[in-house]
Amino acid sequence: MGGLSYNIILFLAGLQNIPKTYYEAAELDGASKKDILLHITLPLMTPIIFFVLIMQIIGAVQMFEGVFIMTRGGPVILHTP
Repeated sequence: MGGLSYNIILFLAGLQNIPKTYYEAAELDGASKKDILLHITLPLMTPIIFFVLIMQIIGAVQMFEGVFIMTRGGPVILHTP
């Protein structure tokens, strides 16, 4: 599928989709940066993380298929008579 730039665009879109009010409420409650990351940002980014992970797995399997077909599943071992 896409490379690093494609994934960065997806992650940025996901981050921009998180409402700012969640961060403001967490700061008012006294949450640290670590707490905000672990309890607000990561849970709300899980759909994007899951999508990117699945797309990367699909790309890796597609790449593996071509290499597997070309090499017939392993290195070429030459036998000399």
